Amino acid sequence: MRVLHFAESYHGGIASYLNELLPRQGTAYDSISVLVPEQQDTLIRPHDRLKIHTYPPSRRRLSSLLGVRSHLQRHLQSNRYDIVHLHSSFAGAIGRSIRSRGAAIVYCPHGWAQGMRTSAPARAAYGMVENVLSRRTDAIINISHSEERHARAARVALDKCHLVHNGISDAPFTPLPAGTKLKRLLFVGRYDRQKGADLLVGIAPSLRERGITLTMIGGAVIGKPAVATIPEDVDHRGWQPPDAVAAAMNEADAIIMPSRWEGFSLVALEAMRAARPVIAASVSSLPEAIIDGDTGILVPPESPAALLNGVDRLAGMDLREMGLNGRRRYEELYTADLMFSRTDQVYRKLMDTRS
Repeated sequence: MRVLHFAESYHGGIASYLNELLPRQGTAYDSISVLVPEQQDTLIRPHDRLKIHTYPPSRRRLSSLLGVRSHLQRHLQSNRYDIVHLHSSFAGAIGRSIRSRGAAIVYCPHGWAQGMRTSAPARAAYGMVENVLSRRTDAIINISHSEERHARAARVALDKCHLVHNGISDAPFTPLPAGTKLKRLLFVGRYDRQKGADLLVGIAPSLRERGITLTMIGGAVIGKPAVATIPEDVDHRGWQPPDAVAAAMNEADAIIMPSRWEGFSLVALEAMRAARPVIAASVSSLPEAIIDGDTGILVPPESPAALLNGVDRLAGMDLREMGLNGRRRYEELYTADLMFSRTDQVYRKLMDTRS
């Protein structure tokens, strides 16, 4: 089986997702390729069976996206694949506008556009576009039950939809010591409106008053960041490699996620793998991964007051036990091997129907 993965931007979750999936696919398939913007190829971990192809970087403007489409079209004309796996809305629209010389088209939105916190007319328009594009798709991978609901609401081709939860590889972890008090919070992600970084920066003074330090790992990706400046007392580390993120999680007492919407957050899974409780907004897929009062705390979205209340709730709980509960949930549901196995089933079903 010959597989191509394509995304318009690999920063953040998509690179993490692929770095879990690609090594496993490399051992199982004839060839694995990734088409990546220049200067983002370093986000993908190389291995012997992986071919990394690059194209000039673009901006999210019509002329730039048309250029990206031309690069993808030329690549597909020069190479033959059995599966073309598209990641995120922009890549999904670009890839499904091209004839792929017989390849099966697999699309994973990593968070449906119509699920964003935006106006009702915009959500309706996104849903109509996805409905049309789904007819040019052979399989759609939803990474959460929340995504399934958005697909159903948009009336995409539901017979093409498959549920495959995100998964991550195991890693060494150190449980919190018994009696740990909440003193160190960690945020990991883009500093944009979706991830709610502006809400978190807004409560930084109140966290300081509670004797809680805040570390932020991440930064802006495309467009204007939601956070103009980071307060001086916040430990801002910028983007960090996976090993450094894992080390920061082991240093933290809890992870905080004030997202406005999500596809299926890998940060939540990384926190559970590290046996750390999570404070998260109750949006999209986060209530699927995080059990309120058991593996973390869920709070209403877009509310600094609710976020602080969640911090106070967690501070009064057994952090070690909640973290270990999350660790057990990770082992049961969210490993990378499970993600690969279920994705492989989708691919092989498509190949069987075409043989």
